[in-house]
Parts: sequence; structure tokens; C-alpha cells
Amino acid sequence: MSKLGRTTVLLMLTISVGFHWTLLQSIAWVGMVVNYSHSSPIKEALRKTFDGQHPCQICHIVASGKKSGRTEQTQAPAQKMELFLVAAPRFVFTPDKVPLIAWQPGLNARFSDSPPKPPPRLA
Repeated sequence: MSKLGRTTVLLMLTISVGFHWTLLQSIAWVGMVVNYSHSSPIKEALRKTFDGQHPCQICHIVASGKKSGRTEQTQAPAQKMELFLVAAPRFVFTPDKVPLIAWQPGLNARFSDSPPKPPPRLA
């Protein structure tokens, strides 16, 4: 698979599991820490960033995006699919008489012979 193909598959997989929201939220947190650290110590900036009381604009976008993604996934399917098990037939018809094959000495004699000596060489 080419490098472009692998990258495309990886990108589609990350989007399908919602990793893009996590990535965007991480970028927002880094920006918030940098922004808050200009006016207060780093400890206070970290507290403001992660306390949930001071969300930024990107945090609101991520929250609404996650919420809309959940409602789309949790909606009931438009068509109800019913699965059922088909019962196996109750009667199996067997022949009245089953022919019996008697063992005869020498019938499979060619399989019981020892291998040729010397062993054959590959051509």
C-alpha cells in the first residue's frame, strides 16, 4: 500500500472514532494555558484551563460537535431489522437398506507396500 493510501486510511479511521475532537480539544487546552499564563502563574493557568468554568470558543465548538455526533449515532435506525432462526427439518429420510462393504484382503495392498529402494530422485 502506498504512503498516501496508508495516510488516507489512518485519517479516515481517526475521524470515524472521533479522534479529531480530542485533537482539537488538546489544541484548545494548550492555547488556553498559554493565554492564561500571560496574566497569572502557571499553576493558576492550569487550574483555570481544566476546571471547566472558563471554556474558550474552541471548547464550545468541540462540546457541541461531540454532542451532535452522539445524537446522530444514538438515533434509532429508520428500519427495524428482525432476525429469525429458520428451524431445521424435523425428519431426515434415510434409505431403507444401507449397502455394507466387506473388507477383502489385498483390496488396499498397494498402499501397504513399502516404499521403493533406493528412493526415487526428483527429476
